[in-house]
Amino acid sequence: MLNQKELEKNTLAELKSIADDKELDYDKKVKKDDLIKLILESEKVIETANQKKEDLKDNPTSQTSSGFQKPQEQKQDFFYNVPNLPQVYGKNKIVFMVRDPYWGFVYWELTKDLINQHNLSGIDRFLRIYDITNSGSPESESGFFDIKINDVADNWYIKFPYPNKTYQIDLGYFKDGKFITLVRSNVATTPRDDLSDQIDVEWMMSEDQFKKILQASGADQLFQQSGSQELMKFLAGNILEGNETTSGLIPNSFSSTILGGSSSSTVTSSFARKN
Repeated sequence: MLNQKELEKNTLAELKSIADDKELDYDKKVKKDDLIKLILESEKVIETANQKKEDLKDNPTSQTSSGFQKPQEQKQDFFYNVPNLPQVYGKNKIVFMVRDPYWGFVYWELTKDLINQHNLSGIDRFLRIYDITNSGSPESESGFFDIKINDVADNWYIKFPYPNKTYQIDLGYFKDGKFITLVRSNVATTPRDDLSDQIDVEWMMSEDQFKKILQASGADQLFQQSGSQELMKFLAGNILEGNETTSGLIPNSFSSTILGGSSSSTVTSSFARKN
């Protein structure tokens, strides 16, 4: 191991050569003393690493040893010893999943026995999408539409004409003008594409909750200090403007419990006119 006295005997060019051998990064304009310090620090790092290796050899069953040697082996075993997933499972099935209000996805598997049974080689196949929102079953007079697919596909994206509908899908083919079903999917419902028009009573505010909200926002002080009927009309109008459902969230006694006094009658009449 190099020491400081030995390094000081070397020229700057010789020190740079030593640093290059150790693959150390340094400035080309580095001073001799700084380069010596850099080399000595690298020697300390090497010495520490060698000491840890010796400790591991002396005590191979320690937690440090097991943590140092095995993680990489365990990771390799986990990722490289996993069996490959099969391409097919030998079952006739079709699975329907919803992506968003207007798109769905289906994937399927047809066994060789079923293909041979129906002589499907070279025959066009179709997906028949039933709208069973009202009927509940494809067997009823449900609306449907067909999508032609190729005979090598095993999955397909489907665009729906309307959101918030319940669908069920058949995979089949036509024979003598009649649709023959090979497999039928599960039932799934597409979501809405707008806000719900239902207001759950469970989430309506009580008068106590409304008072707390006003107090936390400082609005109660505003009403008490202002005394302006025009200001209260303006605020009341903004609460109800543009959305009738908002009034269902505000306690009926808003005017009497929060505004009080002669001003409350003015605000109450404003509410009535907007309703």
